[in-house]
Amino acid sequence: MLDQIPALLGVVVGVGASYLATSLGDRRRAHREQAAKLDHTRQEAYAAYGRAVKDYVVLSARIVASRGVGNGREQPLDPAIGLPQLAELEATRTAVWEMVLLLGDTETIAAAREWHRCAWYLEWFARGEVAGDQEWDQARAEASAARDRFYACARRSLHVLDPLPEPLPAPAWMLPRSEPL
Repeated sequence: MLDQIPALLGVVVGVGASYLATSLGDRRRAHREQAAKLDHTRQEAYAAYGRAVKDYVVLSARIVASRGVGNGREQPLDPAIGLPQLAELEATRTAVWEMVLLLGDTETIAAAREWHRCAWYLEWFARGEVAGDQEWDQARAEASAARDRFYACARRSLHVLDPLPEPLPAPAWMLPRSEPL
């Protein structure tokens, strides 16, 4: 019987080692799956937030265009129609903002805040609280730069290694004309 103890110990050690290896593997796999789900949910939150703010900015620009301000590329929209839509878009932005706050990293949240502050300033133009072509152009440029910072931060947060490409210059047909056609 004493000669079977080493074999019995070997079986016990083997079972224990097998259990530990399996449980560690399962734990690692579960952690990877959870991280993948979180990254996917974070990606959806960032994309929804980006769409919401972009729609808000575009609608603000359309309302501002109805006041004769801007580069003339936006389709003008009567403020009586556009301002209620702007309020709806703000509600949408606020809802997806909560997801960004919950899932985003500190750097991306800060960039998102900067972008929506710029968007709010554009809304002031849409509401007629602020006016002026130069001021509008400056505010649009700041909003565009804030958008680029948000996407750069979001991409880093999602482990997208390639940086955003530099924007292309506007083609001649998109530049404002001094003379009507």
